[in-house]
Amino acid sequence: MLTFDVQWLDREITVTVAGEEIVLVVGPEELTDLMGAYNWGVKHGFLNLPEGDEIPVESPLGPAAVENYQILRRVKVWRGLIDPKGEPLPCTEINKLAFFGRYPGALFDLARQLREQETAAAKNSGTSPAG
Repeated sequence: MLTFDVQWLDREITVTVAGEEIVLVVGPEELTDLMGAYNWGVKHGFLNLPEGDEIPVESPLGPAAVENYQILRRVKVWRGLIDPKGEPLPCTEINKLAFFGRYPGALFDLARQLREQETAAAKNSGTSPAG
């Protein structure tokens, strides 16, 4: 039997950008994030929805852009980012796009850390014998 823990706690992941530590609070991967990212990819031309018998044509960056946007959607809160007035920068979709667009290394680091943590969690949950 598969052991499935529905009690996912948000993860805090720290990335370093320009010598500053930014704490990102990341929620679990959910179907709504996948679907939202897919719709975003279609809307912005990274993915093409075929009509009728058309063959879909994707941007070469399509799958990577959609995957990165899916990760970006999971960021719920951040700490350590301020606006030019010294106020905390709200963690909105437009601000996340601007921040990770300016600092793509932070997104890559976030994705790597999430992958490592989720892989370790999956190994630790394993399966339990039927009984």
